[in-house]
Amino acid sequence: MLNKLLRWFEQNLNPSQQSSSEHTLKIATAVMFYEIIRADHKIDEQELTLLRQLLSDSFSLSTDELNELMQSAKDYAEEAVDMVQYTRVINEQCSREQKQQFILQLWQLAYADQALDGHEELLIRKISDLIYLNHSDYIQAKLKVVPA
Repeated sequence: MLNKLLRWFEQNLNPSQQSSSEHTLKIATAVMFYEIIRADHKIDEQELTLLRQLLSDSFSLSTDELNELMQSAKDYAEEAVDMVQYTRVINEQCSREQKQQFILQLWQLAYADQALDGHEELLIRKISDLIYLNHSDYIQAKLKVVPA
């Protein structure tokens, strides 16, 4: 999802705009991913592993870049008072399909520890609303991830 978006930016924006837009998207994505894994007030190793994998796969990051992004996400998440500034980036830069994929990834993170906490579910619902996805998109993504 995000790789397609990044390729589009590479092709259509000048380097300074591309760098800024790409960085903003990385931060916004990483912060919301981090918010999901900490929503239940405990961060498990499975969640961190999946978080690293999703960020690395989405943005083709080196180990150093990934570590820096993870630390930035943690710092920004701890300072954030709401998700609006981050969901605005998703709204401005992502297609509907990319948003649906993003919500699917949030559900994957929520279930990474094999347990869904009500806070995780509520936060995903809130993010889904803020990126203007309808309830059926939210439910379809959840059903793709729910353990059998």
